[in-house]
Amino acid sequence: LSSMIQNNVDYFKYIDTEVGNKILDQLSTMQELLQWIETSAYQTLSSVQSFDFDAETPANGYRSFLTVIDRYIILTTKLCRALCIKRDSVFFRSETCLKELTDYVSILRGLKTGMSVLVKMMEFSKSGDLFVNHINIHDLFQECDGLDPTGFYGRCVGFYYCDSIRRTIRKGHAVMAAFRDQYYQPGGTFTHTTTSLISFGKYLMDPSLRARQIVEMRRHVHVDFLKAMWSLNDLYIFKKVNKLVFTSLPVCHDVIIPLELQSLPREGDSSCKVDIPYPGTPGTVPPPLHCRLLSLMMRDGQQSLLPAQVAHSCRVMPASAELVLHCHGGGFIAQSAESHEIYLRDWAKQLNVPILSVDYSLSPESPFPRALEEVLYTYSWALNNCHKLGWTGERICVAGDSAGGILALALCLRTIELCVRRPDAVFCAYTPVMLNACPTPSKVLSCVDPLVPLEFLLTCVHAYLGLEGTPVGAEKPAEADTQNEKLIQTSSTNGKKACTSATPLLESEPDAKNAVKSVYLSDPSTTAFESTSTDSDADSSSEHAKAEEEPPAGAERPFCYQNAARYHNADGEAGEEVIFEAQPSPSLSARQKAVLTTKPYVNNVSSAFVNDKANVKKSSSKERIRKDSLPWFHPQNPSRMKTIEAIEKKASNPLISPYLAPDVVLQQMPPAYFMCLHLDPTLDDTIMFAKKLRSLGCTVSLKVLDFLPHGFLNLFPRGNEAQEGIECCVDMIRKALKLTHDVCE
Repeated sequence: LSSMIQNNVDYFKYIDTEVGNKILDQLSTMQELLQWIETSAYQTLSSVQSFDFDAETPANGYRSFLTVIDRYIILTTKLCRALCIKRDSVFFRSETCLKELTDYVSILRGLKTGMSVLVKMMEFSKSGDLFVNHINIHDLFQECDGLDPTGFYGRCVGFYYCDSIRRTIRKGHAVMAAFRDQYYQPGGTFTHTTTSLISFGKYLMDPSLRARQIVEMRRHVHVDFLKAMWSLNDLYIFKKVNKLVFTSLPVCHDVIIPLELQSLPREGDSSCKVDIPYPGTPGTVPPPLHCRLLSLMMRDGQQSLLPAQVAHSCRVMPASAELVLHCHGGGFIAQSAESHEIYLRDWAKQLNVPILSVDYSLSPESPFPRALEEVLYTYSWALNNCHKLGWTGERICVAGDSAGGILALALCLRTIELCVRRPDAVFCAYTPVMLNACPTPSKVLSCVDPLVPLEFLLTCVHAYLGLEGTPVGAEKPAEADTQNEKLIQTSSTNGKKACTSATPLLESEPDAKNAVKSVYLSDPSTTAFESTSTDSDADSSSEHAKAEEEPPAGAERPFCYQNAARYHNADGEAGEEVIFEAQPSPSLSARQKAVLTTKPYVNNVSSAFVNDKANVKKSSSKERIRKDSLPWFHPQNPSRMKTIEAIEKKASNPLISPYLAPDVVLQQMPPAYFMCLHLDPTLDDTIMFAKKLRSLGCTVSLKVLDFLPHGFLNLFPRGNEAQEGIECCVDMIRKALKLTHDVCE
């Protein structure tokens, strides 16, 4: 590469044109930057092996960044070679070449900034420790602020991934950029749809414009916009497409779990029962929990949960000895169990075991610990009602991707603390285990990540911790004792039998009723094991339940529906049922007849685009004003560092950051299976957690995949690499459940 750059430099020295001089400047800058990066890379490479999980798994954040540099060099070599070949041609397009070189040099500047951060991290790191606790996070943020990611989102977007993923990301970025245009634009459904289609084509064809829009989105992202954008795959039309395209299952239905008293026998003393707290605020009536049940075949007992026509149309097979309890990802703020069927259907087909996916409440409306409470409650309900799920109750594996992986790990910690049955295994896919803003080498990748950039991650954590809308500086008094020194108090149904355990973490509390108190919450007013949450959370949950039944007040109706309603009610006569009972009256005008006749079909078509509109679009003037407002993490926001400190304090709870759980608790963790990605910002979290579990004598299996981004399980269309990643997940879950079969005949 250096020789080809020098060859091009020597050539363009004698090209005395404006474009030629600019090309020469870019080549000279590239030459200087590469020399600095080469020196730093060799310095870092000499010590990276000490941070690996083991000799058979050479992976850590330092290696990941060096891999990005290697693939950049390969890409740049192709460009410089093409420049050497085409520069003398009469068809040589010098301006296009200049644009490409400008993007490549922009990427190189970003790589230099990232490399300088890694060099500092390695200086402050202990051997083998990927969590850099002794570096000034304020200085680190300032360095990251100086990194311009525009080049990473233009022509070379995702250059370190496989080709199929690059194509998907390129189209996904065009969708994201177009969505931002229509999200903040006033108008109705017709206006928004038209704007989206036009903008999509514009951003797809112009990589520079697309890159600038994505960077602007990053710098001014707010949780409401991010929630809406990540919920696009929950639209009615996309759900219908998923059902047509992906694996068809005879059992793929919603399951509503009624909220009734759940209790589980205490380990070692089955006569002693532990009450599982209701999700939500004590004294209120929370809505039922929603789950999604998937199974390749009808299992004995599932008939009670399924519609009658489904229950009587399939051959019933014996109950399965295994069950997968799944928690979906989405940053705690978006997506659902149904939107994750894009890969869950493959899991159900290849594993041939029932999968129960929890549709937990989302933040910021329902912040921590609401989602965990619902997962724990669903887990206890599944154990007590295993026959309804077509499961014998023998083995259960809790699985989750990204944010769902955190919930899966937190569930294991809760069962250990409550001294009840633990899951037989846990599987986590690309899961962060430290949400307290602790720097790691792999998190440097989030500064340029095309799908989960740093600003998106910070927004999700901020919402999940319940800091959205909380004035900075209004922290509550710190607890007198440290988290790990306190005792966890539990309750039993009879209030008489005390729990005996090998650890001093549990003791009985005779006065507690339907409440379990935890040591793990840094904020005493939001203790997870007391099963408490704010009144606003309960209100928002009930409002959300109502929103599913009727459109929100003041919501804008579809354009075509407005016209139909206007003409339908013009004469003030009969309602909608007239359309189905009789032909339109002869006295009506031709236009009114046409509207009345086509109204039901228009409604169906419109609903495919505007269903769940309240969740994916905000068109009020209040929301549009926020387009240019400064989010809390913006460099010019004076409260940024105080908010970071608040996050560090609240996320020190091990139920939020499982890595911080006491060793005495982690020693009791079930066998853990981790699938992580070589180019994922959360890689180091998983590696460090796996190391810690292994050092405590736990069974740990770690698999690292290359060429795939965070969230690849949900991407479509998927290439061979993504399909292999799904099969890797299936293999690990199969080992976790000790399955000896692939598919029952």
